[in-house]
Amino acid sequence: MLFIISILFIFLIFFTYTRKLDHTSKWFILSFQILWMLILCFSTTRPYGLYLPSDYTYYLLLINVFSFSIGFILNGRKKFIQPDLSLAEYDVVKILDKNIIKICIIVGCIISIYYFTIFLAAASLSSSLGDVRMDFYSGELYGPFYDTINGLFLNPLQIISYPLAAFAVYKKKWIAIPLLVFLVCYNSLAGGRIGYVKVFYSFIFAIICIKTLTFKRFSGLLIGACILFIGISYVTAERGKTSDNVSEQIEDGMDETLEHIATYTCGATVAFDYALEDNYLEQVGGYSYGGLTATSLLHLTYIVSNKLGFPFEQPIIRLAPIKQDKWIKVSQSRSFNALYTAVLFFYLDFGIAGVIFIPFLLGLLVRFIINQFLKYPNIWMLTIVNYIFILTLTSTTDFSLRDFSSLVVLVILYIIGTKHRKRQHLIINY
Repeated sequence: MLFIISILFIFLIFFTYTRKLDHTSKWFILSFQILWMLILCFSTTRPYGLYLPSDYTYYLLLINVFSFSIGFILNGRKKFIQPDLSLAEYDVVKILDKNIIKICIIVGCIISIYYFTIFLAAASLSSSLGDVRMDFYSGELYGPFYDTINGLFLNPLQIISYPLAAFAVYKKKWIAIPLLVFLVCYNSLAGGRIGYVKVFYSFIFAIICIKTLTFKRFSGLLIGACILFIGISYVTAERGKTSDNVSEQIEDGMDETLEHIATYTCGATVAFDYALEDNYLEQVGGYSYGGLTATSLLHLTYIVSNKLGFPFEQPIIRLAPIKQDKWIKVSQSRSFNALYTAVLFFYLDFGIAGVIFIPFLLGLLVRFIINQFLKYPNIWMLTIVNYIFILTLTSTTDFSLRDFSSLVVLVILYIIGTKHRKRQHLIINY
């Protein structure tokens, strides 16, 4: 299977690279393809004893990648807008210099630090972070007002802060420090690690927009990757907590983190294979007909319907207990839950047809949004594309656009972003 996967991806990447795509679109889709290639090829080697997915599972995952890529590439135009993306950089600098933005960032930083101290206090009294995470998901850790503060302020600020932090670092703005502190503290509130990776993805996307990967920026990415690895290692060790010595914890955490990297990247493909074998489709009551992929949109319908006295059960309510509470074996020594790749959602919606057509439609949509960014290169559109870049790469582990508040923020940003029409354009013929 390794040979087939390698050949198919070499063809796909070569085909994509030779297309006449704008710089942002080309490296956006290539990042997606290369990440999937590395994960699928790596999984065939059964790292750390992970079970080997069936050929059928591999073909479904490959169809997902090819369908998204085809939809993405097809949604080009004979004439497309190719602006100077320094306009977006200029817009970022202007936003960072606004006092109201600085105040929001500092307030968000203070609030996230406050909640982070609660998290640290709970962690110090607990035998492992696993118990603290259970308190977080049950809503007991941060009190009754956290969900409201998070939905109305912290989560929207997080989405906007991803590109702001990356560009603030590259532009050497002092506000980069509170931005990074906010992102680190906020993404630590659940004791998870994927949030740190999202910050790292934002820096990669910023380089894609800047277009030049200098030695200095490459060195910065390597240093950031090392810091990220050490930070994740410490969190990993804390979740197991085998020693009170910090250096020993980090050393133990590094060993375990290497295994966790393999597990969390390749384990999702194994989990998806398990979901097919264990017939999750029957367990959730049959096809959801788009209800899982459109969870965030369906939530709005649910709110309105519930107010009118016509409540209904959302498909995600049936799937969530299976994903979160059911621990499965991905190897003889390791159990796994929650992460099944985004393809599980597509499959449970329409079966094989969902794996073919939903990624294709998402590819069309993502390319459309990137085209809008190229047409209106401002901070608001940059934030949307940056966030979609993160969601696209994390689709290797899960389908992440399920939060209604995040969708609302993206829609608002899109409306604001498309109002900024005074931009210089250069029309280029394909």
